[in-house]
Amino acid sequence: DHAAFTALVNWVEVRDTHKGKSILNVGVSAGPTTLVCTWFRYHKDFPAIFKPGGTVWIAGPVSEYNNQLQLMHPEVQIIDDSEEDDFWKKRELLPLYSLTGDLSQKFFRKTVYQAFE
Repeated sequence: DHAAFTALVNWVEVRDTHKGKSILNVGVSAGPTTLVCTWFRYHKDFPAIFKPGGTVWIAGPVSEYNNQLQLMHPEVQIIDDSEEDDFWKKRELLPLYSLTGDLSQKFFRKTVYQAFE
């Protein structure tokens, strides 16, 4: 199943594997539901964008691992709590568009939003 929702960041963990690689896990909650977002490949500065207590939009396929809901390599967008007029911050539903090539959800949402401004 594919899901898209806004969530609260609870914790951030970077751990090294025995093969010297790093895994990024970010715990999030959306109401009573908790999930773990996991990345095996990410830019070295990527973990710093997640702040416990911050809000993020998340989209991706949901699976289960060790009896815990998990999103592998989800698409994320940080919601800037300091911007009162942030259009996406006020949304309860996040649109998902069919994409091809190198288009991202963020780019497509921004384009659609600008078309209606």
